Amino acid sequence: MNMHEVEVRESPSLLVLVLGFAALLIFGLLGLFLFGLALIQLISDITNYPPSISFHKGGFYGLGGGGMMLLLLSLFIWEVILKQKSSEKAVKIYHKVLIIGLVTTLGLPHIVHYAFLNHLQSKSYITCDEMSTRWLHDLTIVYVQNRAVCEKLMADKAKSDERD
Repeated sequence: MNMHEVEVRESPSLLVLVLGFAALLIFGLLGLFLFGLALIQLISDITNYPPSISFHKGGFYGLGGGGMMLLLLSLFIWEVILKQKSSEKAVKIYHKVLIIGLVTTLGLPHIVHYAFLNHLQSKSYITCDEMSTRWLHDLTIVYVQNRAVCEKLMADKAKSDERD
């Protein structure tokens, strides 16, 4: 095949189309949903200042990740399902939006955490390391008004663990 010939590919099966569509849709919506939950919790904690605050850093990865998945879904629908060719201008826009999504995915959680941490420290909150958890990129940090609140949380968790 010379470089001016276009390779003709067989259309993907219905199963591949359905699974691809479902995966992009589910992961895109899930990412945005988790981001929304984390944002609502953050706003609630900032306005109410309860004795203990859990900051879910992992939820903030969902904005960029979910947005990128939905963008890929639109590209999947356009090029794979509808079999339309994207213009060069559209491809450049897709690239820019994907780069923005990647930067948002990698940067937003750290920026929000840094700002939130500084704000809580100005309100005299401290970190309760014993109650904070991590799983892959999902970091949950528990901030408390004083050490006694942290100790109460640990005691409550120990009682809960005994019942299970």
